[in-house]
Amino acid sequence: MVDTRTIQQSFENVAKRTGATPEQLEERVRQGTLLKRSQTVADTARLAAFLVSDRAQTLTGTIVNATSGAILG
Repeated sequence: MVDTRTIQQSFENVAKRTGATPEQLEERVRQGTLLKRSQTVADTARLAAFLVSDRAQTLTGTIVNATSGAILG
């Protein structure tokens, strides 16, 4: 979730070491996903709310991939 303080600090640290800007690093993360976007805290909160709601009552033993289709390589 790129809008968290921890990830922002990580981007800043990597940016200092690589010469890239934090914004360029964020863009790289976005481009590394199938949806070309990064998940946010709000996205994760909405997903969590759905999973604990009655609307998710038929889900059992499910793993939810909430990475916007991140491709790890």
